[in-house]
Amino acid sequence: GIRDRDVTGVQTCALPIYQALHFYSKAVKLDFNNADYWKAVARMDHRIGNIVSALTAYQEAANLDPTDRDAWLDWASIYNEQGAFKRAAEVLEDGLTELPDDPELHYRIAGNLMLDGQMREGFNYLETALSIDPEGYSVLLEYFPRTENQRMILRVIEQFRNTGRGQAGN
Repeated sequence: GIRDRDVTGVQTCALPIYQALHFYSKAVKLDFNNADYWKAVARMDHRIGNIVSALTAYQEAANLDPTDRDAWLDWASIYNEQGAFKRAAEVLEDGLTELPDDPELHYRIAGNLMLDGQMREGFNYLETALSIDPEGYSVLLEYFPRTENQRMILRVIEQFRNTGRGQAGN
């Protein structure tokens, strides 16, 4: 099978997933303030379909370590998978309070807002992301698997670059 290593370095494929969840839940009880344990519980809950529990565990992990970008990204990705694009963007925006210059958070907020139909707001986040990391836009394209949507996004990016707003000092 696939060999996954979780945040604690344990090979999770060696244990049935429910058993792994049980051990991580015990670890959380022993060290309630360990964000890595909470993320491990969240990942296991998500893998077995306990969506509400996974969301709660990611929230706890993000509260314990608000500078952990992966906690915010993973938490928001569950909302995104559920089609709750606005809520996914809100979670990522909360992450921006601790990580304001993280381009991936900006790109992913842009993608979720665009999927939610909030194009103007999405493009605002896209412009910020491009000004931080002009080459990181491939993250945004993951949100739009259809080629015609990707072409539209790439045209917007090209327009942004051509206006000079994407260059330092402008």
